[in-house]
Amino acid sequence: MALKNFYEDIVSLDQMEGFRSFEDISINEYIRTTINVKNLETKAIENCYVYKYVDDNDKNFNSHAIYIHHGDWKKYMNSL
Repeated sequence: MALKNFYEDIVSLDQMEGFRSFEDISINEYIRTTINVKNLETKAIENCYVYKYVDDNDKNFNSHAIYIHHGDWKKYMNSL
């Protein structure tokens, strides 16, 4: 996915994901971080932003979370 204006677009993405602060993650639903991923077209390793759920902020997480063994949320939702 290419962003047209990174600084404007990242603010919208942060809001959508409930990311508010690097310093105080207790107010975040997700934390924005980077990971290395393999570009399947070019085979290059690229550093990409991802949003990771802050399960420590969700007291019900362990009793309501669903483990998706293949890791594909969209595939899981389409299978319901």
